[in-house]
Amino acid sequence: MPLPPGFLCNGNDVAQAVAIQSDGKIIVVGYADTTTSSSDFALARLNTDGTLDPSFGSGGKVITATSASADTASAVSIQPDGKIVVAGQTIGTYERDFALVRYNTNGTPDSSFGTAGIVITPFSSGSNDIANAVAIQADGKIVAAGSTSGGFISGAIALARYNADGTLDNNFGTGGKVTTYIDSNNVAYSVALQPDGKIVAAGSANGGPISSTGAVVRYNSDGSLDNNFGTGGKVATPVNSNFFFNAIIIQPDGKIVGSGTSAFTSTMFILVRYNADGTLDSSFGAGGKVNTPVSSGGNAASGIGLQPDGKIVVVGYAANSGSNNADFATVRYLGISFALLTEANSNQAIALDAVTMQRTPFSLFNPNYFTADHRTRISLFASTLGLPPGNNSTVITAQAEDVQHRIYPLIVEYAGQVPNFYWLNQVIIKLPDEFQAAGDVSISINYQGVTSNKVIVRIQ
Repeated sequence: MPLPPGFLCNGNDVAQAVAIQSDGKIIVVGYADTTTSSSDFALARLNTDGTLDPSFGSGGKVITATSASADTASAVSIQPDGKIVVAGQTIGTYERDFALVRYNTNGTPDSSFGTAGIVITPFSSGSNDIANAVAIQADGKIVAAGSTSGGFISGAIALARYNADGTLDNNFGTGGKVTTYIDSNNVAYSVALQPDGKIVAAGSANGGPISSTGAVVRYNSDGSLDNNFGTGGKVATPVNSNFFFNAIIIQPDGKIVGSGTSAFTSTMFILVRYNADGTLDSSFGAGGKVNTPVSSGGNAASGIGLQPDGKIVVVGYAANSGSNNADFATVRYLGISFALLTEANSNQAIALDAVTMQRTPFSLFNPNYFTADHRTRISLFASTLGLPPGNNSTVITAQAEDVQHRIYPLIVEYAGQVPNFYWLNQVIIKLPDEFQAAGDVSISINYQGVTSNKVIVRIQ
């Protein structure tokens, strides 16, 4: 289909980020050159068929100047109420600052946010502050992440958190702002929010102007570094020369996946997966890292997404050796190893009696029963099995092992999605006669040749 017409006719129009509304319409943000030396935030909204939405801005397009000089938008997030938050930078005479603009659903600036919908945030006088990512918390507060720098190799990862009205949140960091050094010239290119309110930022930590390592930092909800992650809240991961993360996601099981590339010499897509404590996940690729050459020339990953079935999709570009022409490239990975859920810091299963909903320990026989068979059924819960709707008990197998290391096959009577939780599945198993007063037994399930972790269930 033909591309929508440009914003202006005297310069470049560059898309930097995209978000999907709940109604399926598509928000694209970036910048448009307004003069030979100036640019402004630029937005377009597309209908589901790709045509411009005339109910948004002027003919589906919006241009916003946050300063008299150059402004560029790098990230977008959509609030539950449909308002659109865009983050980037505004360039003044001697410095750059974080710039955020919030729009109403029709594309007009939201006057209840900042000044006429615009918020400008300097981190210090004369510093270069660039917002590369934005996320919206469940409480409506807005987190922007990027970098602040007073020189070429003296930058810090920079985060700012805003209240819903655009004021800085004084309960976050110092006056709403946080800066973090790992090495010299640190930058955050992506930010993600955990369900527990912790904030994960990813980018690079440079040892100099032409070398870097992938950097991930996790913060508590108040902006302090999370000491339960990496070393003092920080992890630096070398993969090859000049490596950096440009996108990050958090899996439902709490593992963190970053995609990235190597500046100057990119020849492959690079993924790294971390456990929830910041250690590399040895079950993923080679020691937690995956390198994928897509073509014989330059390859670079630039974005990452997670499918409901746990598979990881990475996009970027690929070119053949000796060619200056690059093409869109997409790679999909078998991402999540499904897991039976356990109590915190334990291998004790999260399990319920399928009838009474009581928790462990379980009796072999239960006066409350589904059929004439009085044996107890217990419900286990598994993350990211990716089961289709309906009962999938015929494709799931289960077994148990007692303290004497005897193996017992188990009957799976039901396996399916938990309503409204696409990543969570319920597995109901029937206890066998051999489990009379068995004590602690370990149970695992198998799906499509992959076996889950073992969890402990107590039988009294």
